[in-house]
Order: sequence, then structure tokens, then C-alpha cells
Amino acid sequence: MKHLRNLFFAVMVTLIGMVGAVDPARAGPIGTGLSVSILPTELVPGQAGFVFVLGDYPLEIDARLDGVPLEMMWAGKGYVATFSFDRYHEPAEYTLIVTVRNPLTGERLTREETIRVIDYSYPLEDIIIGPYLSSLLDQALNEEENALIRSLTEEISRPGRWDWPFYLPAPGGAVTSNYGASRIYNNGALRTYHTGTDYRRYVGDPVVAAAFGQVVAVETFHVRGITIVLNHGYGVYSLYAHLSESLVQPGQVVHQGEIIGRAGSTGRSLGPHLHYELIVKGVQVDSLRWMTLVPGFEPPPMVEPIPQEESDQTEETGDASGD
Repeated sequence: MKHLRNLFFAVMVTLIGMVGAVDPARAGPIGTGLSVSILPTELVPGQAGFVFVLGDYPLEIDARLDGVPLEMMWAGKGYVATFSFDRYHEPAEYTLIVTVRNPLTGERLTREETIRVIDYSYPLEDIIIGPYLSSLLDQALNEEENALIRSLTEEISRPGRWDWPFYLPAPGGAVTSNYGASRIYNNGALRTYHTGTDYRRYVGDPVVAAAFGQVVAVETFHVRGITIVLNHGYGVYSLYAHLSESLVQPGQVVHQGEIIGRAGSTGRSLGPHLHYELIVKGVQVDSLRWMTLVPGFEPPPMVEPIPQEESDQTEETGDASGD
């Protein structure tokens, strides 16, 4: 898997080039072995970004977002830290300052950037759930499940390796519902938003790990059904829901592209599909916007879901989302 590691650093070097030279008015002396990449600098609510510091080990780094420290972690040839803003974040501006010093050479670098969260309107989706699943619209039940997800994804750890870019979790699958849409169920019985991205799948289709990681949970939830949660390190987690079966166990280490489960329609689902979530620093964010940080990324096609009648819920095709 050495080529994947090389790919990660090649992409990072490209991203650093895209950021451009550091403004001399805002930077200290630049050492030849130090550079800082911050992407993106303009985000919508429900989006994540990262700081990447390229240089030798060890480095002394202080990174602060409006005075709040970001933990920088060594990633092989540089350091990584992540940041995120939740779905309901109001438009705002923040100052991100990264100060780097190489204690062996005395080289220093300071980078200051304005991070903007801009105004953005997500679409509205009205969803009707039949009586057989209406009990899953209970507000307390949904909040309890979301709280459990938060507890499983709050640790910020150093991974054994870091895969970048992430893979799509449903190879060849079209997107039927994007992240972030406001959702009204059964004319107001439950109001929430879509915490992930839905991919068209058939029952039994393979679901793959988006990146190297460790399985932190395999659970059968009321809403998400059979669910796998992976820890990728640096505060980044991925979640795969509505599966028909899991092929992994908690504690297991999985590799990028490895089949970890089979698609299904368990939980609050109106038809077979994969519900995929990306969680960064405890916040569910748009996984496709995360992947567009990679130059040349081509998102999967977007299609309308196939409507499912109540009598069709046991069929093996379809992809209407009820999550």
C-alpha cells in the first residue's frame, strides 16, 4: 500500500501549490523545508477542512482557529489537523494562525488565513413514512441514537496510516440524496436534516471502506439499521448504514477499498440503499465536499430515488431514503 501513501503526499504537495505563496506581510522567515496548506478557506455549513504542515520530524507547531488550539498530528512526512462546522452554523469569519518552528534548524514559518463560513440554503424534502415504520419518527428515539453516534466518534486518535484521497463507499453507485437537506416526515411528525449521502444500491451489493481505519462499532440501530463505524484518525470517522449484513467486527483494522458489508434496507429505510456519513471532529459533514478537496475529483452522478410503495419493502431493488 506504499503507493497510496505516496499518492497522499503527492496530492498534498499539489494542494500546497494551489494555495500559493505565503503573503510576506503575514509571514515570518520561510525555511526551505517548511510549508503550510489550509483548505478550504471558504466553507458552507456542514463542511470540513484541514491544515497540512509539510516538513521534517519533529516540528514545533501552534495552530489556532480564533484562539482555539487545533491538534496537529504527525502523518509520515508532515502534520495534519482537521476542523469542521456543523449543518446549522451561521455565516461567520474566523482567523486561523499556524506557527511552525524546526527546532533542529531554527527555521520558522507563520501562516495567517481568514476562514469564512458563508450563507447557504439546503433544499427541503417532504418524506412520508408508512405505519410500519412510523414509530421510528419518535423525537426522543432519534436524539438518543444521534447521541450514541456522537459518543462513538468523539476520540481524536493517531492512525497507523492515513489514506488520502478517500474512496467512494459504493463503487459505481449513483447518489440519490445529498447531505444536508432539511427533512419533514409525515407532515411534521419529525423535523431533522439528512446527515449523510445516499447511494443507489441493491440488496447484497458490496460496501467498501473509504479509507484505512479501525472498526469502532457494528451496531443495529433503530433508524440507521445495521451500521458500521470506522475511525480513520485525526478526528475523522465514516459511517455505513442500512446494511443487510456486516463483514467486520469491532476492533478490526480494515484497508481502503476492502469490502466491509453488504447494502440493504434495515432500519428506517424505504428501499435498499447505502446511507454514508462522514464525521469530522464530532460533526456530520458533507462527504462529497470533503472529497472535492482533491484536484480532479469527479463526483458520482445524481439521480432521483425510485419511489417505494409500502407493499414493496421486501423487494431487493429500489433506493428511496427514509433515514
